Amino acid sequence: MRKLLLLILSVSGLAFAAPYTHDGLFLNAKMGIGFSDTRSEKVSGTYSEAQSFFTHNFTFKVGGALSRYVVLYGALSTSVADLDYDEHIAGKTYTFDESSMATALLGPGVTIYPFEWSSVLNNAFISVIAGAGFGEVYADDFEVDGTSFVFPKEATFEGFGLQLEIGKEWWVAPEISLGLDIAYTLVVGEDEDDFDWMSNAIQLRFSISFI
Repeated sequence: MRKLLLLILSVSGLAFAAPYTHDGLFLNAKMGIGFSDTRSEKVSGTYSEAQSFFTHNFTFKVGGALSRYVVLYGALSTSVADLDYDEHIAGKTYTFDESSMATALLGPGVTIYPFEWSSVLNNAFISVIAGAGFGEVYADDFEVDGTSFVFPKEATFEGFGLQLEIGKEWWVAPEISLGLDIAYTLVVGEDEDDFDWMSNAIQLRFSISFI
């Protein structure tokens, strides 16, 4: 009975969080666009490279506030893009059209609001997410002078991911805020052929938070 009462009180605390304050349940969604560079390691002058200035990012967070300054959560962040995919082989570059790239980061994160005492910087924040990272680059066939070239055009890699954010939110309702941030995302991993890959992305994102 005592444990049940504590559980009820805890849930009630989440449901009736104080307005304009970081406490209780935390839900956050972000969407934005920016630059990404994804490439494989260079072996004997041969490597793969994919870049895009229109890489879309979607990030979702679910968690709770430890205090008005600190929020913990689980996060899923994905980046996708249509781009030109280049194979650099023996000093020559072959470009595949209609190619695509996708990366994902899944893991725990923390957001810190260090300036809650300041009216000017109120709701400014810094965030870190770290966990499992995944990536895939896909490219179609291509022809040169009527000759079809077939290279491995799909690479899937997995390893580690990290995302750093800095931004600011503005309260628009007692428990709702809209935000703007700049995020840097790193995903590194190894594909099925034991080649190392690295993906870097810098994106400007808009967000909405319920807390």
